[in-house]
Amino acid sequence: MKKVLTKCIIVILFVLFAIIILTNKAYAESNFQYEINESGNSVTITKYTGKEKEVVVPETIEGHVVTDIGKNCFYFNSSICSVTLPKTIVKIGDFAFCDCHNLVSVNVPNRVITIGNNAFKSCPKLTSIYIPANVKYIGVAVFSYCDSLSKIYVNDDNEKFTSVDGVLYNKDKTEIICYPKNKDGNEYEILNTVKTIGKNSFSGCDKLTKITIPNSVTTIDDYAFYFCKGLTEIELPESVTTLNRFAFGYCTELKNITIPDTTKNIDKAAFTGSKSITLECKEGSSAETFAKENQINYSIIKDYITGDLNKDGKITITDLLILKKDLVGIEKIKSEDKKRADINEDGKITITDLLILKKKLVGIE
Repeated sequence: MKKVLTKCIIVILFVLFAIIILTNKAYAESNFQYEINESGNSVTITKYTGKEKEVVVPETIEGHVVTDIGKNCFYFNSSICSVTLPKTIVKIGDFAFCDCHNLVSVNVPNRVITIGNNAFKSCPKLTSIYIPANVKYIGVAVFSYCDSLSKIYVNDDNEKFTSVDGVLYNKDKTEIICYPKNKDGNEYEILNTVKTIGKNSFSGCDKLTKITIPNSVTTIDDYAFYFCKGLTEIELPESVTTLNRFAFGYCTELKNITIPDTTKNIDKAAFTGSKSITLECKEGSSAETFAKENQINYSIIKDYITGDLNKDGKITITDLLILKKDLVGIEKIKSEDKKRADINEDGKITITDLLILKKKLVGIE
């Protein structure tokens, strides 16, 4: 009798345990809204509705394999602190974890191929991220404005991307993709293999005060240095031909930037919000035209020494004599050299220019 009673109790306990497990599973699955994919065998999670701090995404929901974290799935969720994704995930959609202000950790499973635009943007407590070998596409601004992000790790076997000292580049290092906002140091030198400074690659990196751009770079893409409010020093090499939208938008501490005359393509919004900036450029350059058309402060870089009329790189008595001959009509200065003789830059050559040049020679001015 006792044996029968014991067996009954064990069976009852087992049933109760099974019910609890199934109930918990059902409750967990009920926190996820989903859509069945076209294949009919897999699902995309479209929304997480729970309030848990630690979330474990299931491998299956009602018999369907979970393969995608959909667009906006966890968007602006302030509850979650950690998320564990199943090994079945192949895609993390646009804005999937954007603005998750308390998210500290999330794994990117090995099967993931695609990480969408803004997927982890503005997750201020996320400190690091690991990109596995199979990832082939990383969208725009994926890790922008992650205040605590100090390193991005990439599996060595990844064929599309690589990490150099925690900074994300494409595999052949011709494009910089993301500089982690909380990386140590306030200066950074971009690799000399880089041709494109990618979209949003430095967005919001307000710790940086100086960035060195190598002479290999041709394009500074959309929002590349957007809201780099600490940036005070940057120089564009002559290799740069293109400045795209908001490339230096809202760089409020950047006072001067030299634009080479090789930079022909400048988007009208390239310097929007950088109200204190002065573009230093050559006369007749695309940068001068751009500054005039968009009412941006600019100053002209002289490629000559004012007063050096014989073009020997210095001001001597010979230059004074040349100017005297012009003024008395003995020998006129060539039209292309008149800007050298207009010492006071009033648009004409007069005795005043001669007097200023004399003072320069004797060291008074």
